[in-house]
Amino acid sequence: MSATSKQPTPSIPIVPGQQDWTKAKTPELQSDDDDDVNMARARAEERHRHKQARQEEKACREREEAECKEQEEAKRAWLLAEWERILAEKARLMAEDKRKAAEERVHEAAEKRAWVAAQQKAKEDVEQRKWEEIAQLQAEREQVYVEKKVCEEATGKQKAGDEEEAAQGERGGQAQWEPV
Repeated sequence: MSATSKQPTPSIPIVPGQQDWTKAKTPELQSDDDDDVNMARARAEERHRHKQARQEEKACREREEAECKEQEEAKRAWLLAEWERILAEKARLMAEDKRKAAEERVHEAAEKRAWVAAQQKAKEDVEQRKWEEIAQLQAEREQVYVEKKVCEEATGKQKAGDEEEAAQGERGGQAQWEPV
């Protein structure tokens, strides 16, 4: 038997750039590999699309949460400002009420002082009139007394004068005048 010489004849064409013939692929094998590669690529693209959709969804959700949080903070700030405004208004009204009450007390005190002063003035006026009337009555009494005294003196002098004349006639007509 003679040994036949076997020559390695590659049945697989060698792809240019590849030196190892064992890595070369036949067109029959290549189509299966292409399907696997295409399927793997499609799956990778699908995963990438899902991942991108999840990322977009997450980003959208985060934006919505941030907007919602911002709106809540704005609402909270507005409520706080409104509450502070209400408290300030309440404090202003209380101060206004206190001021009005103080003004009213001052006004009432002034009215009371004016009323007391008017009463005192009226009392003083009444007393003044009373004293004036008393003084007038005393003046009238004194006038009456003086007139009465003058009348009495005049009457007494007349009587005395008549008596003196009578006495002078008896004495010789010398009259003596007495100071009044």
